[in-house]
Formats: sequence, structure tokens, C-alpha cells
Amino acid sequence: GGSLPSPACPADRKRKEIFAAGQGPLGPDYDFHQMVRIDTTTNARATEYCPPELGEERYFFYLPGPDGLKASQDDNAKLMGAVYRIKLPECADIEKLFGEPGRAGSDQAHLGATAAGLAVDGKGALLVADPANKRVVAVGETDGKFLGEFKVERDGLHGLGADAKSGAVYGFFKGGVTKYSGWRDGRKVADIPF
Repeated sequence: GGSLPSPACPADRKRKEIFAAGQGPLGPDYDFHQMVRIDTTTNARATEYCPPELGEERYFFYLPGPDGLKASQDDNAKLMGAVYRIKLPECADIEKLFGEPGRAGSDQAHLGATAAGLAVDGKGALLVADPANKRVVAVGETDGKFLGEFKVERDGLHGLGADAKSGAVYGFFKGGVTKYSGWRDGRKVADIPF
């Protein structure tokens, strides 16, 4: 979540999500899935001076910014397993906030694969959906320090929401939403089918 899909976004990464009023998604230019024109003689990004016959559109998983992390589809594994902080709207100052890029795990320093959703609790915690480990991880919003986790029973966790007033956490799954009491105890309160 976080942006509208670009034309290069794979179908299995497109989801319907619920956004709070005034906090809708960013435009498709912010999607990490992009087609980029490459100069085939240099394998670098084509400039306006690259002859059309030497240019080629290629898929990239791309964290935007002047020095952003860039990877071809084959290199996605190098980026998975981490959550990144990106200064917006400039898309600059990209840095790892939590996890270890390219290394999966299920402990207090790793994610099982790619994070599937993020939410903030309004009290300094960033909640990270870790579907490979069937859990929600809470880390410090500013420092990425592990704060806690809770397990989810269902497969397919693909998004999160949080209510700053009540502390409730909402897990978005195919076919419905599960409401939890909060990230500290993770007690299931209700299942809400779509």
C-alpha cells in the first residue's frame, strides 16, 4: 500500500485498500514497480540523447530518489526482508529502518520476506505486516528498534490499519478484516468479512 499502481505493477501486488480521509495513496510515479528505459550499449538509464533503436524498456523494482536503491526483477531478493524510510515528497534519503535486506528470518531483527503493509499507532510505533511469519511486528517509528509482535491466525495478511484513540489494529486479509485489541497483546476482537 501507499501508492496507486503503475502500469508495471504485477497483478498479484495490486490490492484494494481503505484509507483515512485526506490520507489517500500517492500517485503511480511513487510505485516501486517501474518500467525504465535503458541504453542497451551501457546498461544505464537512457538519456534523451540515446537513439531510439538502442533503448529498451525494462522492469525494475525501484525505490525512487537521486541515490535510491534500484534492482532488477532478479535482484528483488536483495531488498526483501527490510523496511525502508524514504523522505517524501522528494523521495530522497533512503535508509533501512528495520530488518536486514536479503536475509529472511523470524526473530526480533528480521522479517520473513517483504513487508506487506505498514501502519502507525499514533504513539510512536510503526506496525509492519510480516505475512511470511504470520505476525505483526511493532518497531520504533523513528529508530526502527523492535518493540514487540503478535501472531495472526489467518494466511494472506496484506495490509494494516491502526486506531490511534483505541489502540486497535486492523489486519487486512483476502475476504475480510480482523480487528485486534492492539499490538501489545494482539487479542482478536472481531472478524469482519467483505
